[in-house]
Amino acid sequence: MTAPKTVAPITVAVVDDDLIVRTLVSDLLSQHSDLAIVGVHADGRDAWEALQRRPADVVVADISMPNLDGAQLTALLREHQPTTRVLAFTSLADEQSVSSMLRAGASGVVYKAAPVSSLADAIRATHAGLSVLSPRFSNRLVRPEAPALSETEQAVLALVSQGLTNDQIARRVHLTADGVKYHIAGLSRRLNVTNRTMLAVVAVEMGITASGRRQP
Repeated sequence: MTAPKTVAPITVAVVDDDLIVRTLVSDLLSQHSDLAIVGVHADGRDAWEALQRRPADVVVADISMPNLDGAQLTALLREHQPTTRVLAFTSLADEQSVSSMLRAGASGVVYKAAPVSSLADAIRATHAGLSVLSPRFSNRLVRPEAPALSETEQAVLALVSQGLTNDQIARRVHLTADGVKYHIAGLSRRLNVTNRTMLAVVAVEMGITASGRRQP
């Protein structure tokens, strides 16, 4: 009889210049059996040097840090370790700072006021390739003037914001996966974004609802 396969835990690095925060968060996350803390770092530069030696599946990083801030660390990781996901973990109420980290390539944002269980769930979702946006961040965004989008484009954008894969979106909007990929590439060019997380942010900014229609 074949022994059941064991699933390797998700490796996580925590980066925060506040000693209490990074110690407490890493200790609480380590209590989840499917998460393995492989690094705890005080700033972006220390994290970058360590992650080159021992990469992590997910990096939980504060935004405002000395030496290298969260956006700079994210940009380095996206360029040199593209399989590593970055999750912004912040107390900042400045949407511009949060958006800058997302534009650098972070997969999502969780606020420090959220329970650690929510952070653990966000790490799992981020590792699975999904976008994670804190409701607090989504609810505070100011909607910009948006280009006219077709009903199909709005539907695709709404489903991207829900974290669905191309195959899942294809089944919902009756397209092929390649058709969805084509629409996502077109939306990315028109909306001037570089990743799915930023598409999700733009969907929220535009008021695209789960139904795929803009709210007034």
